[in-house]
Amino acid sequence: MALEPARVLVADPPWKFGDALPGAGRGAAKHYPCMPLSELVHFPLPPLDRDCVLLLWRVSAMQMDALLLASAWGFKPHSELVWRKLTRNGNPWFGMGRIVRGAHESCLIAVRGRPLVLPGLPDGQRRDAGHVRPASRLTKG
Repeated sequence: MALEPARVLVADPPWKFGDALPGAGRGAAKHYPCMPLSELVHFPLPPLDRDCVLLLWRVSAMQMDALLLASAWGFKPHSELVWRKLTRNGNPWFGMGRIVRGAHESCLIAVRGRPLVLPGLPDGQRRDAGHVRPASRLTKG
């Protein structure tokens, strides 16, 4: 049975850093295989609707790579959302960092065609990381 083309693509690529962090457990490559941008641009995507939204998770050090990847996949960057990471006790969770130790991750929102996107929050309202809308609720259908 053939799948219908997806209207939302959520991607969390295994970004390959150009350096290596010291220590037995530091760095993504010590936990799973990572891919350079030159391979990610050729990663096979599922069938996509001509009107589609891409939610592309990126690390702070890979801003340009995320923009290039979205473009290579046929999407135009539109916006982003930020996940403020917290520990179980509600304190900021800090990453390993290269220049600064960030306590967040960013998700690039890119589009192709004219996807019907639901409106955001009314002016003046905010959402914490625990209240981010699931991808299925960001688009119509």
